[in-house]
Parts: sequence; structure tokens; C-alpha cells
Amino acid sequence: MAPPAVPLETYEITHNPFFERWTTPFGLPPFDPIRPEHFPPAFDRAIAEQRVEIAAIARNPQPPSFPNTIQAMERSGRLLSRVSKVFANLNASSTSEALEAVARAYAPKLAQHRMHIALDPELFRRVADLQARRDALKLAPDQHRLLAHLNQCARARCWRRRRRHACNRGAARHPPDAVRSERAA
Repeated sequence: MAPPAVPLETYEITHNPFFERWTTPFGLPPFDPIRPEHFPPAFDRAIAEQRVEIAAIARNPQPPSFPNTIQAMERSGRLLSRVSKVFANLNASSTSEALEAVARAYAPKLAQHRMHIALDPELFRRVADLQARRDALKLAPDQHRLLAHLNQCARARCWRRRRRHACNRGAARHPPDAVRSERAA
């Protein structure tokens, strides 16, 4: 039976399973002690941790390399990944009013966090630099695909953002016919 809906601000948390080491078999989440009130502080801490990790990658004074940029990006946000996976599982399989309230409160925060990372110009420059030097990097095939994918995603987001900005100013750089002809080519 789902716990009764209680406003999130009324919860007092004494410990949070997300901030502890899981000793369960195979590192599975300990679902029994996890409660809806554990998610907001876990999401907040996880977002803050990943922002710090991404900022360190983007502002790294060393020249971009696969390990200090791409691998570091892939390693960032481990707590956020852990919290998000458990939340998605519970919200899909055993939802409650309290979990739905967390979902409503954190969906925009998580989207904003993802966009903050995706649109970081310094991070994009590092990825673009690596993509420009990809042949000289002697990457394994899977590393090459990951770099190309990240670069393509970053370029697409950058283009959409510039296009949206231009449209909002009322002076689109690419009229619809030009965009269609580019896509057809």
C-alpha cells in the first residue's frame, strides 16, 4: 500500500539511503528504506555535485583530451544517475501521490540541469576541439563513435538555440525554404 501523501516540506529526514553505501547483493538499491522524502535532498545534492564536476571539466586549463573531457563527462553525475534510476523505477512501478509530487517538482529542475550542461559553451568548445583532431587522437572505434555522437548532439543543440534566438528577434538567419533545401541535400 502506498504511503499517504504528505507535503514534501513537512518531512524531517534523519538519514538518506542515497547518501550511504549500498551493501545489498549486486549493488541493487535497498528499496525498503527508500521513501519519497529522500528524493528531493538526493536530487538537490546530485545536481549540485554534477554541476561542480562539469564546471571542472569545462574550465580545465589542460588541452582537451579524451580522458579529461569525454571520459570525465561520462563519469560525472553518478549520484544523479543513481537517484534518477531508482526514482524512475519506483515512480513507474509503485507510484504514489508523494512520488508524483516529487516528479512534478523536479522534472523542470532536472530539465534545466541537463540544458545547463548541454549548452555550456566551454564544454562544447572542448568537445569540438577533440572532434576536429579525432584522427590524430587514435581513438578506439567505440571512443570515436562516442565523440562523434557528443559532438553531433552539441552542434544540433547549438544550432537550434541560435535558430530560436534569431526567430525570437524576428530575423531568422535561415528562411524555411533554405532549411528544407539543406536537409534535402
